[in-house]
Amino acid sequence: MIPFLAAQAVATASGGMLLLVLGVRRMPVGLAVTAAWLAGSGVVAAEHLIFLQLGIPWTPWALALPWFAALGGWALPRRRRMLGAIKRRYDGLPADIWRRAPSRWDVAAGFLILAWTGVMVRQAVLQPLEGGGDAWAMWFLKGRAFFQAGGLPATIFDNHQLAAYAHLDYPLLVPLTIAWTYGWTGDVDTTMKAWWPLLAGACCAGIYWGLERLAPVPVRLTGVVLLLSVPELGEHVVGAFVGYADLPLAVFTLFGALFLYRWIRFPEVGELLLAGLFFGLAGFTKNEGLVTATAGWLLACTLVLRSGRSGVRSALMVTGIEVLLVLPWQVQLRAWGLRPEFSLSLDLLLANWPVRFAAIWEGLSGMAGDTVRFNLIWPVFSLLAGAAFAVSRSRWVATLPLALVSLTQIGAAFAAYLLTPNDLAWHLRFSTDRVVFQWVPLLVLLMTIYLGILIERHSETVAVTNPESEERTPLPG
Repeated sequence: MIPFLAAQAVATASGGMLLLVLGVRRMPVGLAVTAAWLAGSGVVAAEHLIFLQLGIPWTPWALALPWFAALGGWALPRRRRMLGAIKRRYDGLPADIWRRAPSRWDVAAGFLILAWTGVMVRQAVLQPLEGGGDAWAMWFLKGRAFFQAGGLPATIFDNHQLAAYAHLDYPLLVPLTIAWTYGWTGDVDTTMKAWWPLLAGACCAGIYWGLERLAPVPVRLTGVVLLLSVPELGEHVVGAFVGYADLPLAVFTLFGALFLYRWIRFPEVGELLLAGLFFGLAGFTKNEGLVTATAGWLLACTLVLRSGRSGVRSALMVTGIEVLLVLPWQVQLRAWGLRPEFSLSLDLLLANWPVRFAAIWEGLSGMAGDTVRFNLIWPVFSLLAGAAFAVSRSRWVATLPLALVSLTQIGAAFAAYLLTPNDLAWHLRFSTDRVVFQWVPLLVLLMTIYLGILIERHSETVAVTNPESEERTPLPG
């Protein structure tokens, strides 16, 4: 297990360098560590693909060189300012780069998330990978082949028998992450399974620390508990869907939307660039993530272009990040002559709409309303969204970009089922549970924001009617 944790530490360090280069500032420690790990894990996978396309072998020094070059390029012009900040710190003077100490609420939330994640990791590594066949055929098989070959072997992508069930057109973030981790741990699938509980823990950390200054502490803790109470989460952490790409896709989409919301509320270019990065990583995870990545890119660029010339520069930077993450695999697909499973065709969409829409709606809505799998997430979400709109329309409007990302996820699912060449009844029966789960983390984030709007509105009302009440019973956080 130690080599696996060492690999995650290297991914976190790489992501930390990336956060510095992107200009991220004053981020809560819990969010910074989580975002660094996720960003590092995803970008290292993208780096492996780009290196192969450039003919550069996967040697540790070659893979590390761009990171140290980027860090050096960032630190060199700032060395005097950094040394001055450190000197002021040790002279007992406050410095901008130092945040307050964690509160008891932060400690409690951190303990809850770490304890839950630790239990899930232990449970995951004590049992073999024996869930659905997709985990083997689509992700672990490719990851093992890449690890053994030290690259992308043509025998995999030229194999017509494999193409029938392994979805060779799927983006490679997950199998490349498996291959890179195997370089540390060896070909041990039980150890690699620990990556999925870490992803779920990252979801919880994103909801709690990502909404710092944006929602009261009890609300953020409620959001964490809400997510952990969804039974279907366990299926993707230690159950039948461990090894699938649906949880990674959901996590990257969540963090893209989270950083977009943080930028809307407290505009800092680093937050916007991180939103673009995580949306791009969603597009490098699964084909439906390409729709989310495109929607996130359009939203980010549309919002930032309203700020004038500086907005144009930021929009170009977001575009560059997304292109760097999404385009290499799309170019490789064309170079190998691989065709995606779903061919986007407006004529086919319109032709299948009247024939398939009712069945798709019944399948997805029925699964979303399954309380055994998803509790009462959807009806509670509807109530909170309506109540938040009623009490504070200005705050509610700020969440519209997140709601649009969520609608894009749903629209991508409908489009996939409308275009699928497979038998529709079979496809719905074996995939709606995973598809609906992809929407859950972002949905919980929205629910947490809406609950925060209601709580803060109630607090303001109490303060107006009883000026002394705010001083007697302040909200934590």
